[in-house]
Amino acid sequence: MPEEIRAIIDRFDAIDLFVVTLNVLLMIFAKHIMRAVYHGADDDRTFILRVRIFRAFNLAIMGAFIYYHLQTPSNTESPAFKLVSSLIVLYVGYVISHGVSSYVHTRYGKRKELDGKTTIVETYNSRLIGIITSLLIYVIVIVAVVRILGFDSWLEAGGVLGVIGVFLAITQAVWAPDLFNGLIILNSGMLEPGDVVEFRAEEHNLAVVHKTRLFHTELLNLVNNHRLMVRNTRMRDLVIHNLSRFASARGLREKLSFKIGYEVTPEKARKMFERAFANLVADKDLAVEDQHGIEVRTVDAGDYAIEYACFFHTKDIRNILKIRHKAIEYIICQAQEDGIELFTPTLHSAQVVTSGQGNLG
Repeated sequence: MPEEIRAIIDRFDAIDLFVVTLNVLLMIFAKHIMRAVYHGADDDRTFILRVRIFRAFNLAIMGAFIYYHLQTPSNTESPAFKLVSSLIVLYVGYVISHGVSSYVHTRYGKRKELDGKTTIVETYNSRLIGIITSLLIYVIVIVAVVRILGFDSWLEAGGVLGVIGVFLAITQAVWAPDLFNGLIILNSGMLEPGDVVEFRAEEHNLAVVHKTRLFHTELLNLVNNHRLMVRNTRMRDLVIHNLSRFASARGLREKLSFKIGYEVTPEKARKMFERAFANLVADKDLAVEDQHGIEVRTVDAGDYAIEYACFFHTKDIRNILKIRHKAIEYIICQAQEDGIELFTPTLHSAQVVTSGQGNLG
């Protein structure tokens, strides 16, 4: 038994052992390598998938390499040699594509601070250059693998790759609009990761932009704490309010509306709102801009009540829901203290019954 094992080991020279050892080390340190390239979190699904693919390539190369040396070590036309060569080309192409993607992302991306950490977000240039370089690398890898396997007929117009090209041309109406609309979103610079946006699709949504991908945009819903996926074409059709992009240095100008009966004078209502705003500013858990005060405006004089609009400023957009809800709560409490009712009075109608003249006859 030891002689058989030694005979197998003797088939491998120093270069062969170096290749096997190198792949083993790459498998062990795969997570550290991918973290250095992508700076991803260990629990991120995409990051874990990349690490697994990285290790799978190393394992496949080692298996094919050992099989080649044990079966036909001197035959370069054997299926084992072609398998090893194809796996190496695929692996090198995979590593190069990720390396180039990381470089393009770092070189042409935009640095932005999110949750106290500086990250690099996608831009139009980084996405476009990344797509072009990735397509170029993939085409080179596919052509190389096809030639190694000896399937040169696949490269002809009527071959497999030609059929794939025709299929992509036929289906371009499905995937091309989202791809180009995603590039347009990135080029406009109006939606970037970390921005808080408000829009209405099938329902009202308040969310944080997570990432604009090739065919869709991922959003983090602030109301229900889950992820939204919206097609890039659909995103450009919506009217989106980017709350993170202030029109002035004061911050976001938030508006709350209330209806109060005519028995309450505008002066009394205004003082009530001002006292509620003072309590809101005094709350240390809320970031409200107190230097600009609160603006109270009469926006409508209806049949039953007067509608007042209260405006105040804040720059803490991530907690906009908490600020809105607490502001309403403070106004309700202050209105109760001041004896002001915040509702629209009900109109009572009386049915008038008239007596008829009776029948003439």
